[in-house]
Amino acid sequence: MGMIAPRKKFRAPTNGKTRDKDINVTRLGYQKFGTLAALKALGSLDARLASLGFHAEWREFNSGPDILDAIGRGEIDFGVTGEAATVFAVAMGVSFFYVGFEPPAPSDVAIVVADRNIRTVDDLRGKKVAFSRWSNADYFLMTALKRRGLSRADIEPIYIPPSLDLLDDLKGGAIHAWGIWEPLLSVARDNDAARILLDGSEHVVNRQFYVARRLFAVGHPQIIEAIFTEIRALGASRAARQPNDLRAIARCLNLDHSVAERHLNRLEFRPQPLDDEIIEEQQAIADAYLSSGQLPARAAIADAVWRGS
Repeated sequence: MGMIAPRKKFRAPTNGKTRDKDINVTRLGYQKFGTLAALKALGSLDARLASLGFHAEWREFNSGPDILDAIGRGEIDFGVTGEAATVFAVAMGVSFFYVGFEPPAPSDVAIVVADRNIRTVDDLRGKKVAFSRWSNADYFLMTALKRRGLSRADIEPIYIPPSLDLLDDLKGGAIHAWGIWEPLLSVARDNDAARILLDGSEHVVNRQFYVARRLFAVGHPQIIEAIFTEIRALGASRAARQPNDLRAIARCLNLDHSVAERHLNRLEFRPQPLDDEIIEEQQAIADAYLSSGQLPARAAIADAVWRGS
């Protein structure tokens, strides 16, 4: 019935000498930002999972909602996303658990403009604003508009996945503003034609959440802990990071070396289990979307939090 996704098997190479061996596959969803992208670039998580008899299978996504949709379809087991996509997934009944979170990064999300006539959020009225729907930029934009007495109905939303091509659209006037997050935000900061209209400071918390398919979390808690162990190890090695590591991460993120390095140094690499305070934060976001008429039903965040093995 599609409720239990079949476990894929990886056939290890034999080189003609040893017997074929079945290895479980851990399917990881990542975006070109954050901790999982760094682990994917370095290959350290692949090695750790291999030592536990698992093969890491990576799949790239444009946005958090896509990751949660894939988890709901049983296509991936573990991923990372922002604070808005998760509340929509809870409300829509996606079978996933929040398994961890990273410290807040409010200045890592912002509204970028090029038009010099746009000086405040009020000037976005009637303008074309591009952002990824149900992303952290979506929630930030909703919050910023609400504080000025505006709503989504006062702008012309352009729902589009994040891409550096939008900087050209911004400069050319095809769009008037762009809601975006790091590391693409750093690229926009370095662009002479673009400027930050407003960032998330004093508006949103902006957290990164680790999410897992429910059956995977229940059946393989040791794999989740192994992932978190490798994330913490990468953070601990910050001072000793090698140039080759930075180049690998820059290639994976498709970014300039200096931009990738700045992004990497901003990351905390400190996954923690959700507590009551974080659950309340997420519930407030869910309730805000519900009151704006964008959620189909109230999302009970506490019911989607993994309590461990």
